[in-house]
Amino acid sequence: MLLTCRRGRWCRWCDNIGGGVDHDHQLPRQAMSLTFAEARIDRRGLPRPYDVLLGVEATLRLTMADGQVVYEEQFFPIVELAVALQDWLCDGFAVGSDFSFDSVESDDTGLLWCRACGSGWRIGALEQDFPDLTMYSQAEVKALFSRFIATVDEWLKAEIGGSLSSARP
Repeated sequence: MLLTCRRGRWCRWCDNIGGGVDHDHQLPRQAMSLTFAEARIDRRGLPRPYDVLLGVEATLRLTMADGQVVYEEQFFPIVELAVALQDWLCDGFAVGSDFSFDSVESDDTGLLWCRACGSGWRIGALEQDFPDLTMYSQAEVKALFSRFIATVDEWLKAEIGGSLSSARP
């Protein structure tokens, strides 16, 4: 996607106030990021798949391309989220089904969501700091969630010698 400066509006890429000159930037739109930090094992050992699914927690962060944090939550079950996203990408995403993450450890529904909206997708969380009205393409959504899934899987391999498949009951 090319970003076009509009007459009379400030351009954050070139610090142009518009000056009556429209111009294009050959810059792709940066994507939102879904990351985690400070991951830890919450339970003593992880002997069963269910323990892996719920026993790894981290600070989850959903951030817009400009660095604004839309949602941040400590003690979030990142493995449970990664497994749910993996299932949705395989089953519901291609047919346009919405995603809503409901953890077995929470009474709240829709902790993290992705909704089809016209020709794109919106991403957010139940308790987000502010709404992100950005419409993301199917490719951007798939890349965002695939990166998160891969990162969680890599963490599991490095820390416990397991994988997301070992977290499935």
